[in-house]
Amino acid sequence: MSVLSGYSVVATPAEAGWVLPEGDGINILRSRLTSMKSVLECEVRPLSDQPADQAMHCPSLLEMLAESILPHAREEIDRHKWIESEKARRDLGQKAVEDWLRRFWWRFCRWRRLEHIEGQRCWSEFNDLDFAILRRISMERGLLESIMDRMKGDGTHIHDNLEIILWALDQGEIQYQRVEEFLLLIDINSARLPVPRELRLTVA
Repeated sequence: MSVLSGYSVVATPAEAGWVLPEGDGINILRSRLTSMKSVLECEVRPLSDQPADQAMHCPSLLEMLAESILPHAREEIDRHKWIESEKARRDLGQKAVEDWLRRFWWRFCRWRRLEHIEGQRCWSEFNDLDFAILRRISMERGLLESIMDRMKGDGTHIHDNLEIILWALDQGEIQYQRVEEFLLLIDINSARLPVPRELRLTVA
């Protein structure tokens, strides 16, 4: 569970601007959710006020509708394999797969982590309580946005915590403790996911 200054931050689909998709089966899903007594709590409250079982885990609508990053990773792998094979004028096969995993897997996961906490996409590989968590922060939004902009850099490389800390120290007027708290909330290191076995076997 993400914590900032002694408070747990839980985002709801409604507050995050998340809209249920329309299509076959969605009415059945809505009916099932309506019959449930509680799907997801939407509040910010001290950790001491939370029931012990809920502090450990809160089943949510997001868990039911979140998507996995793996199909999207496969698309990136296939694209990389095609491009590199065209350059080499031969099918590189598994070699291209391993090349993408070695060079781009963690970068890919980091971008998905940022999408998750900003509320752009809900990914099942990350804690559902972290979904859209940045939208729940109202104080010092300017500092948070500066950190996020700095972390995203030029859009191709995500800066790590050390680079953000060095940037903050160089600014002088920025309160280092607040920067550290925001970095804990963003938790970019949680995106260092191990490579799933099924991706290593991806050969289109």
